[in-house]
Amino acid sequence: MPSPATAESFAEAARRHFHDAQVLRDRDRLANADHLAGFAAEGGLKAILENYLGVRIEGSSFRKHLPRRWEEMAMAPVFRSLTGSTFHHFLTGTNPFQRWEVGERYSDGCHIDAERTDAHLAAAQRILSLHEDAQITGALP
Repeated sequence: MPSPATAESFAEAARRHFHDAQVLRDRDRLANADHLAGFAAEGGLKAILENYLGVRIEGSSFRKHLPRRWEEMAMAPVFRSLTGSTFHHFLTGTNPFQRWEVGERYSDGCHIDAERTDAHLAAAQRILSLHEDAQITGALP
C-alpha cells in the first residue's frame, strides 16, 4: 500500500504534473495538458499550505479539488496573517481555475482550447514559483 501524501510529495507531484502538462501542450494535447495544469496547481497549493502555513492536508477539507477549493482557501482563517503578501494577493484575486473541473478527465476535451490551457499553465507556474520562492527564503512572498 502506498504511503500517505506528504508536503514533499505534493510539491514533487506538482512539478511532475506541470512538466508533463508542458510536454502535452507542446504537442497540442490540450485537454490532457489542461487537466494536468490543474493538478499541478492543486499540488503546489497543498505544498504551500503544509510547508509554510502549518495546515495538515490529510483528513482536512483542503483535500478537495479546484475550483471550489480556491475560494475556500482564500477565505480560510490561516490566510489572514498573509494580508498584503504576494501569495495572499494572488489567492484572493480572480480564480484562474474557475473553468477547470476534475471531472473533465472523462470528457471528450473538445471544449478545451489553447487559450484556456495556456492560462491554466501560467497560473500553475505562478503557484510553483511562489512555492519555490518560499523554499529559498523560508517564507511566502
